[in-house]
Amino acid sequence: MVPATRTTAAHKDWMLARYNTNGSLDTTFGSNGIVTTNIGPSSDVVYDLAFQTVGTETRIVAVGMTYNGSNYDFATARYNSNGSLDSSFGQNGIVRTSMTATSSEEAYAVAIQPTGEIIVSGTSTAVVNSTGDLALVRYTQSGALDTSFGGTGKVVLSRDL
Repeated sequence: MVPATRTTAAHKDWMLARYNTNGSLDTTFGSNGIVTTNIGPSSDVVYDLAFQTVGTETRIVAVGMTYNGSNYDFATARYNSNGSLDSSFGQNGIVRTSMTATSSEEAYAVAIQPTGEIIVSGTSTAVVNSTGDLALVRYTQSGALDTSFGGTGKVVLSRDL
């Protein structure tokens, strides 16, 4: 499984490709081995993915960023094993998360906890002073913010600590 960003004249979209062991595209995944996802109206970039077992099926969780019109937000999408978006996760398979209205976020890594929660890490940069801080988010298996984590499901650790 390979995450990449597909750039067109209009914007960037997420692209995932799955390969067979012989290096050929796995045509049972998406459209001839490739899935393209438009997360938001403009620029979307995918950075990492992880595999999550839900029931008896393995799902693919991908993270990155999406432009919301003024800043970037964390973006998380969950795909079924065939490459279709998992409609039981977030809103039609996609979750967008902003730390604050005046910050810009980029999600760079994802991990699945043994209990199924999804941890996403990246940066949150305050637009006012351009301070980049560590940002963490934890989602439930359904894609909701897990409020048992930091009280809101979101934690920003200042680099000035």
